[in-house]
Amino acid sequence: MEKIFVPEVEEYLRETGVSDVEINTIKFTVLKNKALERLKLISDLIMKDKFGEIEAFTRYSGAGDGWGNENNFIDFGFIMSEKDSCDILELCELLTEFKK
Repeated sequence: MEKIFVPEVEEYLRETGVSDVEINTIKFTVLKNKALERLKLISDLIMKDKFGEIEAFTRYSGAGDGWGNENNFIDFGFIMSEKDSCDILELCELLTEFKK
């Protein structure tokens, strides 16, 4: 988990005069760069035919109530949390929010 996403760090930055706009700009930059690093890593593994190593960077999503599909997705949650997951669309929503 990146430090900028730790609530106490964010609060400390506010207390020291860093604006919400500046905090969101930092979050945007960190999130974007870490996501691109993850995608590059997975791309490199595919290029090197190391398909079995990719599973370590995914999370399983069950069908739940029977209306959806079971699948695995590339998890970006490690950037912001030690336990929560984040798929590509959630990542894009966060990037859009932080860019405002």
